[in-house]
Amino acid sequence: MIKDVRAGAFRALLRFLYTHGLPKKEDCGEGLEVEEMARMADRFQAVALYKHCVPQFREGLKVGNVVVRLAQAHDGGLAALEEAGMGYFKANAIAFGVRLASRSGLVNHMCVLVCVFVHACMCMCE
Repeated sequence: MIKDVRAGAFRALLRFLYTHGLPKKEDCGEGLEVEEMARMADRFQAVALYKHCVPQFREGLKVGNVVVRLAQAHDGGLAALEEAGMGYFKANAIAFGVRLASRSGLVNHMCVLVCVFVHACMCMCE
């Protein structure tokens, strides 16, 4: 038994290993998140599958989800996905400012703290 691996992720990995075919859909036809498939590919050293997940991850990033997805990539130890998330965050800094300006009260304060934290992380990485 392989812990913390859903059956769908394992099926997608096996399909890749046996056919060398890359998934056509982001969810690999299994209802997966890209981070989950990338984590599985990384764990089993399926390099081509892992590289295939990076642009899909990048395409799915939005101002409203990048912080959560960046945290998931970090928690999973997925460096290429982390780099893509940080790149998106840097490239869309103005959009984050606009979104923050439209919020109020505690939510605004929390968003500012998240942005300051991410900015500090970016500075430490450079």
